[in-house]
Amino acid sequence: MGGAIRLLCSLLTLVPMHFSVAADEDTQAPQVQHHLPVDMAEKTGPLAISATVTDSGGVKTVELYYRVKGTETFRVRTMNPVADSALYTAVVDELELIVPGLEYYIQAVDQAGNTVQHGNPFSPLSVPVRGAVALDSPPPTAAVTAGSKKPAATSTWVWVAVGVLVTGAIVAAANKDDESSDGGTIVISGPSPWRFF
Repeated sequence: MGGAIRLLCSLLTLVPMHFSVAADEDTQAPQVQHHLPVDMAEKTGPLAISATVTDSGGVKTVELYYRVKGTETFRVRTMNPVADSALYTAVVDELELIVPGLEYYIQAVDQAGNTVQHGNPFSPLSVPVRGAVALDSPPPTAAVTAGSKKPAATSTWVWVAVGVLVTGAIVAAANKDDESSDGGTIVISGPSPWRFF
């Protein structure tokens, strides 16, 4: 048996064996440094969102995922480097800034495919928005101050008076003594006091 082991060991020394271990294999995700762009976004202009993204093996992509606060679907924008630096920026247009605010997260991927998210879809970062009408807000109401005159179209008593006049006209037309008349048509036109939203 000892001869067989010696023969096996001699054969193994004749056959070159190569083992390689990738010591420089990239397993680290990019580093993302980000601060909220503002405490409150204004509807009057676009909102720039920036982050500093670095990786020893190189950054492949940086993307901004964003949505109106309270909605489900995220939109995506590519964040572009500013002047070949590590600062990446994307701009959200003012038309997409809607009350109550903007929720977002940043996703960076390096050349090896390692991915990191700053914020995430289940716990996004948030910026409130002001200067816009909320999607589900009630219609604006007019305020009447002391000494000001309330518009006639919104006065309850004006519409009560119109209703009484119309009712009287219908009753008078129905009770006409003239037998030769085949009836008549009453047409009332004007703005409606009721609004359907």
